[in-house]
Amino acid sequence: MSMAKQELADFLTLVQRQQALLDELTPIPETDARALFARLGIDEPNRYEDAVTAFSSFRQYAMTAEGASVEVVYLKRIDASSGNDVLYVHLDDVPELGFVVCRLVEGGFLGRYKTGSGLREALGIW
Repeated sequence: MSMAKQELADFLTLVQRQQALLDELTPIPETDARALFARLGIDEPNRYEDAVTAFSSFRQYAMTAEGASVEVVYLKRIDASSGNDVLYVHLDDVPELGFVVCRLVEGGFLGRYKTGSGLREALGIW
């Protein structure tokens, strides 16, 4: 398991690039994605059909943080995966809110935003 890429962007850039960000993810089976979310303490991840819908809940919260920078981290957390299979984003000045999303082999995405500390540590991000 590795952290392959990390970048910092402003929120507007995130909104404009949301599809491109998710297109970089290697699709994984939904069963693997659900197991990953369970290890992160997220029992009920949301199923999304497209990138705009996947980012909508995070965007709604982030809109209140005008001018905030967004940390974007790609991770490989499924051993059998051929590339980065998890995208983690959070507002740089609000690290207790994070959004985790995976692209599914079956189509669509599985993701969830989570408040509180511990998500970064559970993902192995320091």
